[in-house]
Amino acid sequence: MVIGNYKFRDKNMTKTASQKPTIDVRMVRLRDAMKAAGVNGYIVPNTDMYNNEYVPESDQRLTWLTDFTGSAGTAVVLEKPHAAFFTDSRYTIQAQNQVHKVFFKVLNSVKAKDEDPAPIPHFITDNAAAGSVIGYDPRLMSVDQTKSISDDLAAHGITLKAVEQNLIDPLWTNKPAAPQSKVTLFDDKIAGRSAAEKCKIVADIVNKDGCDAALITMTDSVAWLLNVRGNDVAHVPVAMSTALIHTDGKVDWFIAPSRVPQDVCTALQGHVNIIAPDDMEAHLKSIANGQTVSIDDKVCAKYFENMLKDSGFKVAYSKEPVYLPRACKTAEEQQAMRDAHIRDGVAMVKFLKWIEENGPSGKVTETDVDKKLIELRSLSQTFRDTSFDTIAGWADNGAIVHYRATDAQHKTITPPGILLVDSGAQYTDGTTDITRTVAIGTPTATQKEMFTRVLKGHIGVAKMVFPQGTTGKEVDVPARKALIEIGKNFGHGTGHGVGCYLSVHEDSAGISPRSGLPLHAGMILSNEPGYYEEGEYGIRIESLVITHEREDGELEFETITLAPIDKNLIDPSLLDADELDWLNKYHQKVFATLSPQLDADHQSWLMQACSPLQGGQAPKQAAGMKP
Repeated sequence: MVIGNYKFRDKNMTKTASQKPTIDVRMVRLRDAMKAAGVNGYIVPNTDMYNNEYVPESDQRLTWLTDFTGSAGTAVVLEKPHAAFFTDSRYTIQAQNQVHKVFFKVLNSVKAKDEDPAPIPHFITDNAAAGSVIGYDPRLMSVDQTKSISDDLAAHGITLKAVEQNLIDPLWTNKPAAPQSKVTLFDDKIAGRSAAEKCKIVADIVNKDGCDAALITMTDSVAWLLNVRGNDVAHVPVAMSTALIHTDGKVDWFIAPSRVPQDVCTALQGHVNIIAPDDMEAHLKSIANGQTVSIDDKVCAKYFENMLKDSGFKVAYSKEPVYLPRACKTAEEQQAMRDAHIRDGVAMVKFLKWIEENGPSGKVTETDVDKKLIELRSLSQTFRDTSFDTIAGWADNGAIVHYRATDAQHKTITPPGILLVDSGAQYTDGTTDITRTVAIGTPTATQKEMFTRVLKGHIGVAKMVFPQGTTGKEVDVPARKALIEIGKNFGHGTGHGVGCYLSVHEDSAGISPRSGLPLHAGMILSNEPGYYEEGEYGIRIESLVITHEREDGELEFETITLAPIDKNLIDPSLLDADELDWLNKYHQKVFATLSPQLDADHQSWLMQACSPLQGGQAPKQAAGMKP
């Protein structure tokens, strides 16, 4: 199905799903392949050699094996009858619904407590005998992950062994080809810096780290560094490639030359050397000479570390040097993101009016919601893709944090109830990610209370003023305060980094109880507390914020997402005067910014949606909040 310039993707697993063997046959064949490879177990993660969040169809081995379609998961298959599927709290319900529990035990991939054993090696050591050998593909596991699992297994007499030929690939008939999209230039005026300027900044960081070069293996890092974009994977405009940056600012870019058009070659001429991936190892051997190359062991595949060492490099470990300059957006990137959010806000207003008017009919489905959002966003000539698969969860589906409706499995909206809609877009100048939860019909008093407590958390983060050096886990505290007061909480982080026409989940200082990285001016993050009543409904309120430095040197947030928050779900008596003031001023900003872009009918609707809410308690000035 095509709407505008957007072609809907098949969300029902892979294109070859109907042709693949049944799950029992797949498991038998994999175990036969394990035996032939001399291993007693095999680890199947949902990733590719570049550690992309969204992997191309050619790398969706986990989906082929287990039928799980989420973006985070790992399967461990041991000798019969032992096998387990691991995912985090975002996908637990989805995994329970999709993964064949006759063959796999579904387990949480995250430790409940820091002192608990790591879940994957713990499962292996519980179910495999000492002397066992567990296989893995070194292209699909990071250096850090490989070492951690290997050490844990070794303590129990079990060996982790690299298997060069992926065991799934020979079993997967009609396996899609690897993507080969042409790369395009990203406008220097939007980026705020040329590729040469970025390379100089990153090269200086590499030099200060005491290294001769750094291998950049994250595709969005390479795209940011060289001011290029691609179309190799869904939702993120990147090309599958790596780059070696030297301290003089010169870059070896490992990508097929046929994928790089002349205009890109011309723009990068003089400081970028384009080398085919098949020639990477030979090139590395020709220049190594005992030099030291840094890699980010948390994201770099073990395969690349092995290649560097085999080529004669010394390897050092540090966070990718692209991390901070990419996370801290230039003034031009910040303005581009604001502009993209105005366009996205116009689409969201049209959608919210549409769902308010059509949702009660009993004829609108969750998939209709997805299609309508794409239709409205496609009205902008700058729209290129969704930034992730839309989460349109009606009633109990809203409690599945990363729920995904498909043509084969979805609900029809039948009021009363709550609809959670988490969606986003890739425009040529910015990336958006927004969640709005709306009532269809009359919400219950409990639903209004829980929504208002989530709103209090959202406002608490949005209003924060905090000193330099404040970490994500400190910013996370007010997001949960109103829920924790009544013994409730939510299982995901409050915020993640967002790129500028790049990854919607960018490596940045996140906001969560586990995030120890400090926030910096220029970072763009999400603010998305939630609450989920399993089997009943889900609530989340998400907007993006830009981190700014104030005149006094402290940091604060600017909310750039523009869409009304459903007042029908708010209990004003639970808001204090400061919170109510923030909400009304936010709605004033939404109306003032978006109404000039709308026709009279939508202006009238938005005026009502953004009209001031009355009520509220006396102010409760909290530490870290704006006066």
